[in-house]
Parts: sequence; C-alpha cells; structure tokens
Amino acid sequence: MKRRLMILRSITFFTLIILSAEIRAGSNTGNSSCPNFESDSKEVKLSLRRNLIVSSNLPLKYCNFKYSKEYDIVLEGKRYERREGKLTICKDGEISIRGKRIETCFKNGVLPGYGTYLRGKTQTAAVDFFSIAGALYKLYGETGEYNDLNDRLDEINIALSQAETVSEKNDLNRRSYEISQKVNLQNDYRKKILLFSSALYAYQLIEPLFSEKPPEVYSYSDKTNIKFKASNRSVKKAFLYSFFRPGRGQFYQGKTKRGVFFSSIFVLSSLVSLDLNNQYNKDVSEYNLCVSKLNSSTNIADRRKYSDRASLFWEDVEDSKEKRNISLYVLAGIWGWNIIDTLIYGNEYCPDKNYSFNVTPLGCELAFNF
Repeated sequence: MKRRLMILRSITFFTLIILSAEIRAGSNTGNSSCPNFESDSKEVKLSLRRNLIVSSNLPLKYCNFKYSKEYDIVLEGKRYERREGKLTICKDGEISIRGKRIETCFKNGVLPGYGTYLRGKTQTAAVDFFSIAGALYKLYGETGEYNDLNDRLDEINIALSQAETVSEKNDLNRRSYEISQKVNLQNDYRKKILLFSSALYAYQLIEPLFSEKPPEVYSYSDKTNIKFKASNRSVKKAFLYSFFRPGRGQFYQGKTKRGVFFSSIFVLSSLVSLDLNNQYNKDVSEYNLCVSKLNSSTNIADRRKYSDRASLFWEDVEDSKEKRNISLYVLAGIWGWNIIDTLIYGNEYCPDKNYSFNVTPLGCELAFNF
C-alpha cells in the first residue's frame, strides 16, 4: 500500500512539473513575436545574436523574438558599410538601436585590438595588437640601452668626484661630456619611439568613435516589419582613413589582404626610418666631437690623427644620411601608394563610383563619368 502511494505521489509530482512548464511556455507566448527584417538595398546580410546565431540575407523572418530583450545585430554587405549595435523592441512597438562604440573603446584601452576583435574584425585587431607590441618591444630595448648609458655616466661622475690630479679630471670630464651626448641622443630616440607607440595606441583607442556606427532603421510598423537602411561604402571615408592610418581605408573597403599589407609595412618602415635617423644623429655627434678635439689640439701629430678621423666620420655621416633619406622616401611612397590604392578597386566595392583610375603601359589615367 505504501509503495503504491509513493508511486502515485511521484506521478503527481512529475505531472505538476509538466503542467507548470506548459503554463510558463504559454505565458511567454505573449512576450515573443516574429518580426520581418528587410532592407532598402539588395545583397544585405543580417546577423542576429543572443543565445543562438541567426545569419541570413535580407529579407529575414525571425520568430521567438523576445520583447524588451537586447540582441546583438550586425548589418553588412559587399557594397555596404558594416554596422553593428544592440537592438531592442519594446511591447509598445518602439525600436531602440544603440551603438557599441564606447564599449569597444574601453576594451581596446584595456588590451589593444581586443574590442575590435570582439566586433568580428579579426585582421584589424591582429594588426593593431602586433604593431603596438612590436613598437613597445623596440621601446623596451632602447630604454635598456639608455639606462646602461646612464649607469656609465654615473660611474664616470663618481670617479670624477674622487679624482685627485688635474690630468685625470680633464680626462674624466672629456669622457663625461661624450657619454652625456650619447645619453641625450638615446633619450631623444627613446622619446620618438614612445610617441610613435602612443600614436598607434591612441588611434585604435578612439577609432571606434568615428567609424563604428550602429545600423539605421529606415521604417517600421506594427512591431513586425523592420526595414534597415544600408549605407554605401564611401570613397572619401576610405581616403581619410588611409590618410591618417595606412591600411584602414583598405579594411573599410573590404580589401583585407591589402589592409594587412599596408598597415604592417607602414609600421615596419616607420621603425626603420626612426632607427636610421638615430644612426645619422649618432654619426653627426661623433663627427662634431672629433672636430672639437681637432680644434682644441696643439700637437701636430694629434691634429693629423683627428683630421683623418674626422674625414672617416664625415664619410659615415654622408652614408647614414643617404640611408635615412632613402628610408624616408620609401616611407612617403608607401603612404602615398596606400592612399592611391583606396581609389583603385572594382565596382563591386563601390556601386556609385563615377570615375575610374587605371594603370596602363603608358602611365596612369583618371576618367570621370558625366
């Protein structure tokens, strides 16, 4: 009898659970709908994310859409700007789409490229991360050399304070002056790399504020029909993006490989130019020190020795100056090539293009359509 009673209780318990689940499901039906997403343009893809990922070309009908819930939404297309935000539909039919720009900026501030990576821009995020990491690694090495020179200068100054003879003090004063010149040059070089690293970091930090806009709603009605406005990619935006940060215009246009190439080669060329400019300044300093010794020497043998050294140092100055100038020309060429490249692409990237830029065996031609 007890066993039958326990079985009956168990059946009753599971029946109540099933009934409560059905009641809960029935109560939620009023909180969901099947909105129809459309666009004013063709070939537009919509991605809607919450627990599941729904991705399809528009028009798209998505059922079980919960009111007052926030959904990650991405609107993109081959000819259109990528727009991302958070979509909410209230029960009264009001639609709210907010951007994720501040959130992306904050995450990029914590870890360079992290917020951009979460937005689905993997290549852009990787370029930002490795560019800043490479610049900081270079800064770390040059800071170590600067500290070593400072330590040598401190040792010489300590020895100078303990020197007893005049000749010893003069020799230590000369060495202190030479090391201090190297310390100043190294410190200037270190500051330039720090400034370059800071510029890379600051750009990826504030970039989402002007390039990451949320999707725009063209029209909607009865909480069921939502029509988005697709924004065509702009040549002016691509030009400006690549003007301030090489490769960014290519990423904006969808030319990912070219974006990676121009971004990487620009950062590498910049670091090489800074290094060659620093070497030029070192050679100039060595030449000036040698000339100073030549002017202060009274011995004929010393003057001849310093004169020969000055000639060699001047050859080094001319050689380093030529290398520095070549690196600057290459850097300027990469920057200019990167800007011109934003104007050279197929019609699949810009449906409203009213000109064409072509390279022919006879040169370059720019044609406008009227």
